[in-house]
Amino acid sequence: MAKVIRRQWQADLGSGLPRKDRRSCAYEAYVPDPLVGRPLTLDGDVAADVADAERAVTELDVAASAPVDTEALARLLLRAESVASSKIEGLEIGGRRLLRAEAARDLGEEPSDVTAAEVLGNIAAMARAIQSVEESSGTIALDHMPARSVRNRTGSAGATTIPAPPPSSRLRRRWSPLCSTI
Repeated sequence: MAKVIRRQWQADLGSGLPRKDRRSCAYEAYVPDPLVGRPLTLDGDVAADVADAERAVTELDVAASAPVDTEALARLLLRAESVASSKIEGLEIGGRRLLRAEAARDLGEEPSDVTAAEVLGNIAAMARAIQSVEESSGTIALDHMPARSVRNRTGSAGATTIPAPPPSSRLRRRWSPLCSTI
């Protein structure tokens, strides 16, 4: 049964966040129902629509031909997604700063721009995740899925503070059935 659990966030004075964002506080975390074993009933017209959609996707899959060289496009999309995800975390950076940091890293130097280095780290992490999925025949390894254990903010300074989620052991129990079907 789904429930909301009440937790206490303990302050981390060494986190580097402003004082107002590093105070201890109480928060509530939603723990959803397990997905496995949940009965799913569809009306006849909805089931027919699902069957039609499934058939259309199958036909498209058979008829579609993959582009020959998508590596450059994939790299651009990966970079754009990583930069957007970084922005959600409050790491905003322009293309030039990111390019300078990447050039410094490629020359064997440590980038002097800390924010750019963190965004480059996000890009590298996303690339490693994609590579690990490709190497494992498309299987997502649950043990390598990071569960956030620290409080975070969305957007720029002064934005909403997001508490840490429920304990990762609870999340892993809920994610296991989902990840095994992907």
